[in-house]
Amino acid sequence: MEGIYCYADTLHEDKIVYVGKDSHIEESRRHKEHLWNSRRHKQPINQILQKNKDRYKYKVLVKGNIKEKILNGFEQAFIHRHNPKFNFTVGGDGTKGYRFTDEQKKKLSEIHKGRSPWNKGMPNIA
Repeated sequence: MEGIYCYADTLHEDKIVYVGKDSHIEESRRHKEHLWNSRRHKQPINQILQKNKDRYKYKVLVKGNIKEKILNGFEQAFIHRHNPKFNFTVGGDGTKGYRFTDEQKKKLSEIHKGRSPWNKGMPNIA
């Protein structure tokens, strides 16, 4: 069962600070993943939740057998409505709405220097 969840800040009248989606909402799988210690700490929300377990409350907003496209729409709508401070994209799949910092752009540039694009030499069929 799929669903949309959020984290509410109990110190600020339960203001929603993060909205996400989970393909196993009844097991709260994504919530558990946020609380696991990771080696890379790629998502800032994970670090914040791990350091403040009692401050942020996990809530399920929507659950059911929902198609992926509709689930993405729900996530985007909740993010747009609540403007949570820990969501860095507009929601749904992908990184739309995220802006890379100059430091990130430089690092990515260094990583890709000297490499050929994956589609080099492939015919352009549009």
